Amino acid sequence: MGSILGWLVFLYMYGHVHDKQINLLMEQKLKIRDLENEKAIWQKDYEKFNEETKKKLIIEEIKIHFTNEKKLMLNEFTKFNLREAIKKDINSLIKLDVETVSKNNQLIIKTIENKVITIEGQKYQMKVEQLHLFTRLDLYLKVELLN
Repeated sequence: MGSILGWLVFLYMYGHVHDKQINLLMEQKLKIRDLENEKAIWQKDYEKFNEETKKKLIIEEIKIHFTNEKKLMLNEFTKFNLREAIKKDINSLIKLDVETVSKNNQLIIKTIENKVITIEGQKYQMKVEQLHLFTRLDLYLKVELLN
């Protein structure tokens, strides 16, 4: 009698767990199908966007040059950290069309000039001397030491 009751409890528990797993599997299949449909929609939109942007020139690269690096005797580590700090703020310009970036060039300049960068206890601020805009954004910056 005990073994029969044990088997019945086992079959009930196994069936219950198996039923939960089937329900979870079905939910996951539905979610996967929905996500694949969403992905297909996004891919179509992305392809349309790519076709439109192919017609326009876009920013592909950002180059930063320091005009007074020799005067200040900046080491490579400092120059690297300054470049990375500036790129971190303006990296969103990559893949934007040149026309949009050129309309917002004053905002870009203000963003760079208002940032104070601290490296090894020394504070630096940049002044934009030149900004060349084509498929590559070239920034010529003057580094200023702050007290």
